[in-house]
Amino acid sequence: MGGLVLHNLKKAKGQFVSFCLVMTITALILSTSLVLLFQTGNAYDKRFEALNTAEVSVSVPAQLASDALAEDLARIDGVCAVESHEALFAAALQEFQGSEFTMNTYFYRLSDERSISLHTIGETAAHEEEGGAYIPLYLSALGGYRTEEPIRYLLDGEEYTFTVNGVLSEMQYGNYGTGFIGIYLTDKAYDGLTADEHFIPVSEYLIRT
Repeated sequence: MGGLVLHNLKKAKGQFVSFCLVMTITALILSTSLVLLFQTGNAYDKRFEALNTAEVSVSVPAQLASDALAEDLARIDGVCAVESHEALFAAALQEFQGSEFTMNTYFYRLSDERSISLHTIGETAAHEEEGGAYIPLYLSALGGYRTEEPIRYLLDGEEYTFTVNGVLSEMQYGNYGTGFIGIYLTDKAYDGLTADEHFIPVSEYLIRT
């Protein structure tokens, strides 16, 4: 009887090994899922607050912006701070992981001072170009862009190329989950686009509640 059991166990050895592997992988996936479930949300919230990220952002054409509009927003019940910034907006065709996508993109001036929706710069190029760009981690990690490499945009057949000077982290337009992405340009790169009709000047109002 014992010999028969041993014989059957040897025959089913491969199945037992496979079953153990499946259970191990399942346990790892479950463990990872639980970590993400209970820790990622808290980490996100802490980062959101650390960078004083706006809960609401509103963009209007630059010619419609005014101090009066900012004051009206500040008077809304529940609003505790309002800050405005200029930006250039374009629905730009961009390569992403070997495919081309049209992304709604805000181009900001890196040197503009902020107190709301801050960012931190992590990786930087050994030599930063005067006409370069600082891209969100999303484009670097998932889009495959690296420092000192070009990032290209195509608008109505016109190509715009910037050298990636660095990778930054921010919580507002740092990924495409909102349908928008944010790119930060050097003064030289930004000033070179302000008179270009492909880019729409906007004023963005950042609102903390």
